[in-house]
Formats: sequence, structure tokens, C-alpha cells
Amino acid sequence: MPGSLAFYKVSHNGGILETKEFAPNQLRPLVTLALPAYQVQLATSREIKSAKDLEGLKIRTTGGAMDLMMRSIGGVPVRMAAPEIYESLTRGTLDGLIFSFQSSASYDFGKLLKSGTEGLNFGTAIFTYSIGELKFKSLPENVRKALIEAGEQTTHEACKRFEDGEKAAADKIKSQGMKVINFSADDKKVFDTAFKSVAQDWVKDVDKRGKPGTDVFKAFTEALAATH
Repeated sequence: MPGSLAFYKVSHNGGILETKEFAPNQLRPLVTLALPAYQVQLATSREIKSAKDLEGLKIRTTGGAMDLMMRSIGGVPVRMAAPEIYESLTRGTLDGLIFSFQSSASYDFGKLLKSGTEGLNFGTAIFTYSIGELKFKSLPENVRKALIEAGEQTTHEACKRFEDGEKAAADKIKSQGMKVINFSADDKKVFDTAFKSVAQDWVKDVDKRGKPGTDVFKAFTEALAATH
């Protein structure tokens, strides 16, 4: 997946995240994985035909920029631990969630979902597997080399596995009754404009906290473009 490869680039081999984030914390990233783009998945029976129909819906998010994103399109973000989602969907205290299909399938949300998006990007989660820099440097050179090569190989192989797994999970959930929401080109422009604004606001906030938000965002965007 482009996101995983782009993140790998900025967090390895002198990339900005390696020098500005991992190195100062004495960490050596080995594997970096971005989950497939999260989709909006709804248990409400409300018919969704346009972006405006999402306004007012209570959607489980993971916080941070995802909260801002949901508010930008009129939704109501609700932070909640994953194990609590199922009961909240059945009770109607949640209308839906932003999640990967693989995660939804693992929690058995599929039989509750009535509609959802496909092929859009409502954010994601990134995982890293790292080793302490002091420990890494204490290892023999051939072991260090093997760890780096295995980390890169694992990152690339995981991209394919996650892509295949996401498609299989989406197909399963659709077979359980979830109908795909087909937004118009104008609606997709609404999302794109809103999300770009959220990204810029988030970057500015990171800059204010003394972190290189603008520089990291620029480097990641360029790395993402280079993967296509």
C-alpha cells in the first residue's frame, strides 16, 4: 500500500521522521505498517445518498485528526474503545464507525452494518516495530543488516497481505447485507476539500507545539506521490 511505503521512506535511511522523531528517542524503526484506508460503516437505517446525509450521525473515531475530519463533514465523533462498539451499535448509541473492514470483520460488526463506503479514505492507523538504538548498535554487523533487510521485506509483504485481506473482509461484510454508498463526484470533492483543510489545521497545530509538522507533512506527501 502506498501509505506504508511512504511512511517507510520518511522513517528510514535518513528520512525526516527517523532524524526528528525516532533518533531523539533512541529508537530504530524496523517495520512500518499503515492499515488500509478506513471507511465509514453505518448500522443506522438512514438512507445515505449524499455527503449531507452524514450530518448529525454519531460515528466512532479514534480521536485526534479523525475527530476533526468527522466534524468537518458534519458528523459527531465519539471516542470509544473497540470492544464497546458492538453493544453501542445494537443499542443505537452509535450510528456507525470509521474502521477498516478487516477490523470490523474480526469484531463481527458485519451483521449489524447496513451501508458503508468503499474506496474512499477516512484516515488510517500506523504501526511501527522498533528496537532500541543502543541495543541495535550492540549487535554484530551481520545481525543488524539482517534486521534491516527483514524489516523492509516485511513492510513490503505486509502491504500485499493487508490489501488482499481488506478486499476479502469487504466482500464478506457486503455478503452480510452492507450496501455500498455511491457518493457523487461533487460529494467526493466536498470530502477532499474538508480533509485538506483539516490536514493543514493539524499541521499548524503540530508546528505550534515545536514539532516539524509542515516539514513532515511535505516529506510524506512527496513520498506518497512517488509511490504511485
